[in-house]
Amino acid sequence: MTTLVAQGRSIEIVPRWIRLWHVVHALGFLVLTATGWHLYLGELELWGYARSYDWHRTIGIGASALAAIHPLALLLTGEVRAFRLPRRGLGAAIRRELRRYTLGLWRGESPVRVTGREERLNPVQRLLYAPLIFLVLPGLAISGLVLLAPGPAFTWARVPAVRAPAAAVHAWLAALATLFLLVHLYMATMTDRRRILPTLRRVGPIGLVLLSIVLPRSVAAEVSLGHHQPTLQCVGCHSGTQGSRRIVFDPRTGRQKDVTVELAALKTSVHGRMTCRDCHSRGFDRFPHRPAAERRFPACRDCHPRSEPPQAARADAAYDFPRLEREHAATAHAAAFRKLRGARDCEACHHPHYMRVSATLRLPALLRAVHDAPCRACHAADATGPLADPLKPDPVQAHGRLPQAARHLAAARCIDCHASRDRPIAHDLLNGPAAEGCVDCHRRQSALLAGLWRFVPDAGATRGGFTNARLLDEHHVPAVTRPAALDRAAPWTLAALGLAIGAHLGLRLVARLRRSVRRTADAG
Repeated sequence: MTTLVAQGRSIEIVPRWIRLWHVVHALGFLVLTATGWHLYLGELELWGYARSYDWHRTIGIGASALAAIHPLALLLTGEVRAFRLPRRGLGAAIRRELRRYTLGLWRGESPVRVTGREERLNPVQRLLYAPLIFLVLPGLAISGLVLLAPGPAFTWARVPAVRAPAAAVHAWLAALATLFLLVHLYMATMTDRRRILPTLRRVGPIGLVLLSIVLPRSVAAEVSLGHHQPTLQCVGCHSGTQGSRRIVFDPRTGRQKDVTVELAALKTSVHGRMTCRDCHSRGFDRFPHRPAAERRFPACRDCHPRSEPPQAARADAAYDFPRLEREHAATAHAAAFRKLRGARDCEACHHPHYMRVSATLRLPALLRAVHDAPCRACHAADATGPLADPLKPDPVQAHGRLPQAARHLAAARCIDCHASRDRPIAHDLLNGPAAEGCVDCHRRQSALLAGLWRFVPDAGATRGGFTNARLLDEHHVPAVTRPAALDRAAPWTLAALGLAIGAHLGLRLVARLRRSVRRTADAG
């Protein structure tokens, strides 16, 4: 931006570094506004809830650095003088500017001529820009970083006395900044188009590149929590990933607690379309939450088996919950789980946030990973926790009675051996010889086809000369994946051999009888 002075020289009214900061910060702030309100309101998938979280966090860290550097740069370069308010006549100056923005525009009054850097901002702009740059943006940065609180060094930021005010400050300042942005964008439309169009030509390509990154290339790959999504009240404190946990300090127990909810995993669970308050219905309406004795949320048995709606009732009927509960009650797991979790013992294996229906997993590799996770949590060599029972010295050697133990553990689920194999879903617990029913799996009509591989449509098909050829794509399973031609020829071959042997034996018996009769005749 330049202006012409009397001597015919062109001087720079706004330094280039401020213009560069404005462009970069404007683009980042637009993204932060869009993603921030998406996180706060939820409800719609738009470009992906998880993408909003990731970009808000990433760009927010960069914007925090800018929010800290910009005020310091203004102070060090002396550009802060442009924000000074006049000592006298401030009220009259503000009224004059407001009148120019209203009546003056209708009357076609010319804009005020700027003759130097310190006069580039009128009193109204100074009154708005100074609090934004020196208070609102740094406040958003600080409160946002407190809410992010990465690493163990920020344990102090996770206590309720800090996190709750930080969340409130962040939300309110974001609302103020959004209002400023809307007003600012509208006021920009009143600028001389001869000044704004060149700027758009320079900045436009940068904005398009940024939007192409932010907007989804595949909405289906993004996380959607269904029609109802948790608001920032829940997500702000509980959302996280495997590598970024939400650890809080519980003032009642004096201990740290992991309160992370992995949104991507929650989306794919059977409860992914439910709202947080559908289950966490009592004692969670304030922060910090009420003591555990005052909180209420249903156990699995409180909802399952469902009697309505009809579709849900039919889905639950397929599981035969009464049988599953009887089977589970007879296991060693039941006593240990109930001692620790009481009526919520199902959750020891079936986490309500991440419980998935096998039919949605389909692929054996996914079924193995999901179904083995609860077993490994307690029985892995490095397992810890109140239910830990590590296999020593490690799972492979602990299963040394199995031939190719490592291959078995890689190809089958724990429950393929340690649960009844005559039905797809069983909750009993088999150990010792009972778990070694090798022929249940190692046969053509393998139990694997009704269990681990039951959701693969062509698992039992013959292809390429082999039975159950789909299994052969991953493993050679003796007696399961075998040459189909041999299967067809073997019965006929055995039958022909049996007839031949039978005929030969018959002839031998007849010949022996004839010899016996002849000897008897000769002796007589």
